[in-house]
Amino acid sequence: MMTIEDFVAGMPKAENHIHQDGATSPQSALVLAQKHQMSLPFRTPEEADSLFRYQNLGEFIRIIDSVNAVIQTEDDIVYLLIELGRDAARQNIRYREIMLANDFHERMGLSLDGQMRGFVRGKEAAKALFGVEFACIPEIDRTMDPKKSAEYPERLAPWREKANIVAIGLESAEAGFPAHLHRQAFQNARAMGYPITSHAGEACGAESIWDSLESIGSTRIDHGVRAVEDPALMEYLAKHRILLTVCPHSNLSLQVFPDMEHHSIVQLMQAGIPVSINSDDPPFFRADLNKNYVDVVRTFRLDKKQLLAIAENAFVYSYAPQNVIASAVRELHVYFETHDYTL
Repeated sequence: MMTIEDFVAGMPKAENHIHQDGATSPQSALVLAQKHQMSLPFRTPEEADSLFRYQNLGEFIRIIDSVNAVIQTEDDIVYLLIELGRDAARQNIRYREIMLANDFHERMGLSLDGQMRGFVRGKEAAKALFGVEFACIPEIDRTMDPKKSAEYPERLAPWREKANIVAIGLESAEAGFPAHLHRQAFQNARAMGYPITSHAGEACGAESIWDSLESIGSTRIDHGVRAVEDPALMEYLAKHRILLTVCPHSNLSLQVFPDMEHHSIVQLMQAGIPVSINSDDPPFFRADLNKNYVDVVRTFRLDKKQLLAIAENAFVYSYAPQNVIASAVRELHVYFETHDYTL
């Protein structure tokens, strides 16, 4: 019988919701700041840990943007992707869908092509060094000018295969920037065959999720934890098998819930909605993917059947090729049949 920590650590995993920038550790940020002779709002990882406390999503965005301004070059992105690969191998994450904040870096002076070259090089290095498969989800910033966002899918076209672009997403400040402002951008993305995923139902409630579903055609929702505020929405998500990429410690850090006991993940599962567990921006929320799993399982005393369903969802509802999904699910089932844990 294993501890839940050891069981989760050994479990083959996929991750559907992690940001390239949000995975930048304080140590990596300090390395890049020194390289570019820039200052950060902290001088040590310990100071960063004290700084990474937030009252809401807006405050978090201000802090993460101040940290990620140190990402200046294509080589910086390669460096961060290798770090993401090393971290994935440590946690036995086989497949990761990484979200990109391209507009932010363009505003900081790093071209879209430079960013994508860095992603491709870093993805290939992570595969060679650690055997980890990366896909990417470039995301439209809700605060972008809609005319600019409408051009975004076509600008990504040259990188679709090389960077393994599997979907187009929507992110950033939810309040005051509804999804429907970018209706044209996502219409263009869907016309190119991209599935749509969007951050919604975190800072705002069920109406934001409905907007993402109805106005831009989202077939996956990132977060979505406030869907519990609307029974009709819960029924819709369950009926249409809309995956919610839930990030428990992110939600606690941003004051969506006061503590894990009040988190909505089990209510969502009981309603028949597929959910996966993800880390979002792990250093900024002081919790990697394994810790997110462990704390949910321990808090709600999930049994193996419930845990298997969550872990399986991360593969089954991913954008990975079907042969990759089938192989991973078989391996996952073997692991659950041959290992057990105690709480």
